[in-house]
Amino acid sequence: MFSLQTSYLKQGILYYYYNQAYLFSIRPTRIIYIQQ
Repeated sequence: MFSLQTSYLKQGILYYYYNQAYLFSIRPTRIIYIQQ
């Protein structure tokens, strides 16, 4: 059960960073505007 949670957490983190990179590649100006 613990190993399953760990793998799920890793998948969630990779999915999150993949989405961030995907959005940044599409609308970098929007990301910069939000960060400011």
